[in-house]
Amino acid sequence: MTALRIALALAVVGAALAACGDAPPSPTATPTPTPTPTPTPTSTGAPTPTPTPTPTPAPDTHRAAVSFGESTPINDADLLALLVKHNVKGRWAHTEVYEYRGSSSPSEPTDPKTFVATIRGELMRGFAPALTDHPTTLQARGLAEKYSPQDLATSEKARAEMAEFVRFDTDTTRVQEYVNNGGPVVYSVIVVGREDDLRRLGAEERVQGFNIATIDQPWFVWPPFPTPTPTPAGVSGQSGAATPTPTPLPPQALYDRILTIAAREVPGQPPFQTPTPTPTPAP
Repeated sequence: MTALRIALALAVVGAALAACGDAPPSPTATPTPTPTPTPTPTSTGAPTPTPTPTPTPAPDTHRAAVSFGESTPINDADLLALLVKHNVKGRWAHTEVYEYRGSSSPSEPTDPKTFVATIRGELMRGFAPALTDHPTTLQARGLAEKYSPQDLATSEKARAEMAEFVRFDTDTTRVQEYVNNGGPVVYSVIVVGREDDLRRLGAEERVQGFNIATIDQPWFVWPPFPTPTPTPAGVSGQSGAATPTPTPLPPQALYDRILTIAAREVPGQPPFQTPTPTPTPAP
C-alpha cells in the first residue's frame, strides 16, 4: 500500500507542475532561415572613357609645279614614292611617249596611288586597240582597195601615202607596247599640299625644276616649263631614242605590209578579203 501511495503522490505532483507551467517544453519545429540577398555591385565611380577623335588633316595651302627634266621622265614607282614621302596630292601631269604629248588631270587633287594609276590608266585607254588598231586596220583596207602593187610602182604619190601610213602604224604599235609595259612617261607634275611638305619635295635630287605658289593663285602666273625633248628610256633597259627612219620598201613589199595590217580582226566587221588584182591590159 505504501508503494501505491508514493506512485499516486508523484503523479499528483507532476500534474501540478504541468498546470503551473514548469513542465519541460515540448520540442518545436526549427524555423527555415530567410536567405540573405546577394548585394548588387555598384559603380566604382570611374569616368567613362571618351573616344579619341580622329584628327582632321591640315588643309592644303600651296601648290607646286615639279619638273623631272627635259629628257628624264620619271617612272611610276619613283613618282609614287616621292609623293607619298612628302604627303602631297597629285593634280596634273605632263606626259610624253616619243613624239606623242599629252596631259592627265584628275577632277580634284588626288592621293598619290590613285594619281599615278590615273596617269597610266588614261594613257593605256588612249592607245587601246579600239582607238588605234581598229581605225588603222579599216584605213588599211581602204588603201588596199584604192591602190594596187602596180600603182605603187608607177605613182610616187601613192607610194608616199602608203609609206607614211605604215610608219604611223609602226609608231602607234611601239607606243602601245611602251605604255602597256610601264615605260616612264611623266616629265612634270602639279601637286598640292602644305608649304613645308612641298618645299621638301622640291629639294629632292630627282627634281630639276620647281615653282610654288599659294593655292588661291591663278595658274597663269607660273613660269612655263621648257618643252621636253621626248627621249624616254626603253622598256626593259632597251634604248628608246626617236623613231628611226625606216628603209623604203619595194612596191610589192609595201603593198604586202598594207595587206597584213588590213587582215587584222576588227570587232563587228567581216573578215578582210584580199582584193582581186586587176589584169594588166595587153599592149
